[in-house]
Amino acid sequence: MEDEVEIAKKLVSFDTQNPPSNTILLLKYVCSILKRNRISYRLMSKKRNMVYLISEIGRGSKRLVLYGHIDVVPVGDLSRWKTKPFSPVAKGGMLYGRGAADMKGACAGMISAFVELAQDRRLKGRIQLLLCPDEENYDIKDKLLLKIIKKYKADACLMGEPHLDHVIIGEKGELWVMLAARGIGAHGSTPAAGVDAGLILDSAIHEIRNEIDRFNKSITQNSQYLKKLFYDSDSCMAEEFELKNDRFRKFVEARPTSRITMNVGYLKSGHNINIVPDAAEAHISFMVPYGFDYRKILHLVNKIVKRYTKSGNGSIKITYSDGTDPALTDPDAGIVSSVARAYTSVKKKKPRLVFDTGVSDAVFYRKAGVDTASYGPGAFSQAHQYNERVSIKEIRIAKRIYKQAAIDFLGVE
Repeated sequence: MEDEVEIAKKLVSFDTQNPPSNTILLLKYVCSILKRNRISYRLMSKKRNMVYLISEIGRGSKRLVLYGHIDVVPVGDLSRWKTKPFSPVAKGGMLYGRGAADMKGACAGMISAFVELAQDRRLKGRIQLLLCPDEENYDIKDKLLLKIIKKYKADACLMGEPHLDHVIIGEKGELWVMLAARGIGAHGSTPAAGVDAGLILDSAIHEIRNEIDRFNKSITQNSQYLKKLFYDSDSCMAEEFELKNDRFRKFVEARPTSRITMNVGYLKSGHNINIVPDAAEAHISFMVPYGFDYRKILHLVNKIVKRYTKSGNGSIKITYSDGTDPALTDPDAGIVSSVARAYTSVKKKKPRLVFDTGVSDAVFYRKAGVDTASYGPGAFSQAHQYNERVSIKEIRIAKRIYKQAAIDFLGVE
């Protein structure tokens, strides 16, 4: 027996910040668990330190993937942490540390359930454990995950993304755009002699934002099912963030699930206070609702960028862009039903099915025609936050749900 909470503590102790997402030491630990339980595995990589782990048990043609990502976002300002981010602390029924909620608590539950399922000779199908090192940056360069999905064709995928007491059956798409502006440098006391690259980029970003507002006004949803799904999802998200009264109402009225959102996650201009910046850079992400093509936004950005470049007064260019489509799994799909039944059996209540405002690797599985559901311990409101934490009790519950859902989906002899 491999205790899921002890595994979670150990996983959190490994620094797998992405970038650079060095997962080797963490995977050596997981491999040691599989080895002592006589379970074979395979490591795959196109980068020296960014390694995938794939292990499969059972027999038969039907296959279920238990998927977890082992990379975490950067810790940020260390002074804002009450505990050391990679020195896990169990206190007050919670496990603290970077990645505890997103999503090493879930990975621990999956690993523990996987080991126990390996001893169950009654299973009619196969279970694959897949640990990914690059979910936070979506395997931008190598696209190795897409190759793994194609090679190890699965019937369904169960992911461990945190979302409190909800089962995620769909999620928004995303577009990443990186912009670089060029201006003309000059002394800071004579800005008229130069062209401020930062102001050029700022102006373009405001134009883009105004056009996104226009797009949002045109988005309508005719399906009553989707209207209800999106409203319930927005309400669930507001509850996770513990919003009350007017803040709750305003959050739901903003309809984050069914509207395009835009976030300038990185903005840099110049290098000295007394020099007109000749260069500026921005990294922008757009979250795209179901039914909207992210390529329309990319076309818009291209159009605005070209207009600034043709003006002859500085220039902007797109240095990188990549996107994923929104995706939705049928609520009656086998894996959704199996997770819901397992959840109800363990927690004695029915789960709420939600459409997520975020994006995970589930979009790649759904695009490949693989029904995907996500359930994990912890709240989405804890993901990417300082003093990240997850309930120890929920880690144990998640392990039981993963195990029961796998048995329910594959069946036993």
